[in-house]
Amino acid sequence: MSGTPKTVTELYPNVWLRAIDLERPVTVKIIAAEIEALRLPSGETRQALVLSFEHATKRLATNKTQCKAIAEIVGSEAFADWVGKRVVLGPGMAPNGKATVKISSVGETS
Repeated sequence: MSGTPKTVTELYPNVWLRAIDLERPVTVKIIAAEIEALRLPSGETRQALVLSFEHATKRLATNKTQCKAIAEIVGSEAFADWVGKRVVLGPGMAPNGKATVKISSVGETS
């Protein structure tokens, strides 16, 4: 970004990958899986697994369902084993009715 921000989005860009960012499913390669302390709206912090992807500008702060999906796809619960693996990210709907990033295996049809 160059110059003075002119919109809220320019001033406070969203750094996290969201379902709205995904128009269709896309295959990505995980290049990093790190635990980070994230600040909640209440001001409290919680630990979350944050994934970085090859050629992507946004990272994914995962939830329990997403972590379990990747562990099943990769065949390991060890985060270090996930680096270098490919998964498919797509827009989805959580059981609570909110938009979410759905994770599936490469070649899986849904």
